[in-house]
Amino acid sequence: MKTPESDNLRRPFHVLIYHVVDARGMHHFLTTNSLDTDMMGGRDAFEARLAQQFTSYELLGSTPVSVFEDLGGGVILDPPGAEQLRNRILSAMAAYPNSSRGLEHWLPDPQDSTLPPFNPKDVQWRPMATFQKEVGKVDLERIALVFQDNDLRDVVKPEFADGAIARGGALLSELKDDIRKILEPELMRSIEDQSCGV
Repeated sequence: MKTPESDNLRRPFHVLIYHVVDARGMHHFLTTNSLDTDMMGGRDAFEARLAQQFTSYELLGSTPVSVFEDLGGGVILDPPGAEQLRNRILSAMAAYPNSSRGLEHWLPDPQDSTLPPFNPKDVQWRPMATFQKEVGKVDLERIALVFQDNDLRDVVKPEFADGAIARGGALLSELKDDIRKILEPELMRSIEDQSCGV
């Protein structure tokens, strides 16, 4: 029998954890997910990137996850397997005194030329009203905001900086309070005003 909660779950994906060693001999424990690796051409293509970026890498394991459509939470689909993976990670961290001692989200090497450069100024902007017609209800919490002339580290709370930079834009909830206080009403007006060209 389906419950409203199970109806609201998205297609599962996998969270992958890699143990890598950088050029200075530091051990890092990197996370990524199967959605990201699929966009890069699959796991083999992603691991080829790791091989270029680090002196060594190994996949410690992965665990399947599903998130709610409203992004308000999620479900680990294999709790025993996730717990075994957690123990494997902690054991590997303890084995290396020069380890980062925490999980880090994988970021591409800034010198990596395999990613096409993205310049927000080259994007063809459309009125918010057009966007709303195409997607239906616009949920501001699910839109990544791009700041053309600002470093994302200047506009988001410090704990969200790495994620926002990796994503290429900031979620409304990640913005510093003073910036959100100004920006949120403007965004709401742009959605409600059919003639607005934001």
